[in-house]
Amino acid sequence: SAMRHGIFTDAVTRFNKGQSSLQNDRVLAKLVSNICSESDTKPGIQFDIHDKTIFTKKMVTTTSEFINSRLGSELNSDAIISLLGNVEIETTEENGTLTITAPFWRTDLEYPEDIVEEIGRLHGYDTLPVQLPLRTTEPAARNIMLDQKHTYRQLLSSLGANEVLTYSFVHGDLMRKTGTDPEKWAYHIRNAISPDLQYYRTSIIPSLLEKVHPNTKSDIVRSDDNEFALFEIGKIHVKDHLDDEGLPKEMERLAFVVAADAKTQQKKYGGSAYYLAKKYLQALCGQEANFEPLTDNTYPITAPYAPGRGAVVSINGQVLACIGEFRQSIVKALKLPQFSAGFEIDLSLLNDARTGMKQYTKLPSYPKVQQDITLEVSNEIAYAAVYEVIWGVLTQAEGENGHFCTLAPRDIYADTETANKRYTFRLWISNFQRTLTTQEVHLLLEKVAASAAEKLNAKRI
Repeated sequence: SAMRHGIFTDAVTRFNKGQSSLQNDRVLAKLVSNICSESDTKPGIQFDIHDKTIFTKKMVTTTSEFINSRLGSELNSDAIISLLGNVEIETTEENGTLTITAPFWRTDLEYPEDIVEEIGRLHGYDTLPVQLPLRTTEPAARNIMLDQKHTYRQLLSSLGANEVLTYSFVHGDLMRKTGTDPEKWAYHIRNAISPDLQYYRTSIIPSLLEKVHPNTKSDIVRSDDNEFALFEIGKIHVKDHLDDEGLPKEMERLAFVVAADAKTQQKKYGGSAYYLAKKYLQALCGQEANFEPLTDNTYPITAPYAPGRGAVVSINGQVLACIGEFRQSIVKALKLPQFSAGFEIDLSLLNDARTGMKQYTKLPSYPKVQQDITLEVSNEIAYAAVYEVIWGVLTQAEGENGHFCTLAPRDIYADTETANKRYTFRLWISNFQRTLTTQEVHLLLEKVAASAAEKLNAKRI
């Protein structure tokens, strides 16, 4: 109010600087004195005598070097003691250390930097040397995180995704709808600028999911292919996750959501939205990523995903992300299309993992051979297990024979009359030295089938 109206009163100054508890007895004594003098009365018996030892004066320790290094001055300890003594600030020196005891009314003197400011004011800012500090002409070191964020933005944009920016604060109802208890996991902002922005988000995915339904109803995406992908790069905080200084830890995250209506799903995809989201995720973290089935969704980053339709993503044993399709309760609450999926990945961990990853692989100049293989396994065997067995054989072939292999899912068929599933994979095989023969390709597929039969009791169809 004082700043708005340009009125600065004693009350403003006192409340800005704070009031000392050591002045209570003096204020009460003056109050009683004024009442007695104005009303011709006498004070009663004093019965409430507080223990003055519970109130202590603030003491700050610093050195003349600390003060001079920040002011650019050349004041010695005696000059500093004299300046502070002029304003009733007691100062003693012992072995070069200044111990400063502020008077009870100076509640603003708490830290060594406050003493520096006080010395500068008393000595006079006009007496300080006017000289630019020395600094190197070397350029600042590149910020790896900024560079990587730019790379991720360019990559996802080139794949057709659109970046959005949402508020870092969210409503508690949105967190509850997406499976997160705000009182348990989120920091509550008591002086929030809006009732809708009361909690610091623990995940970016809920903010994106809130934008899916309005976009499905927008004229911009109403076309023959009603699909879109959204992503956001931002920071999240989780309660009780602290940094080295004991402050709430900032976690750099990238969240992604893809959605399409039923017509577009049947026309272009026909399968699960999980695999479309996985395609985008693998573009970020490469083929080295390992996908393990999601079994627990109690943590904020895993809360939106349905167990059995999601995965935990890791590289070299380090968990980076969570990906999957969303729980039906969330689909219903936020009016999401049935064909929708997403993921959220920790960028700091991703950058560390990418340090040892191959950024570029030379492609063979010889033609590649395309083959499909179908394996029948028990219903209890997950897709990831079958994929790992096949990829293990192909990786061995790459090292021994100089092959270049690519593996992708083709189809999953579950027969309701039996307890088996059929997984179909598409392989692309080539060699850096020569054109492969049909016999070589057939032998490699037989090795794949034999390994699957040995490890998973799989049958080649």
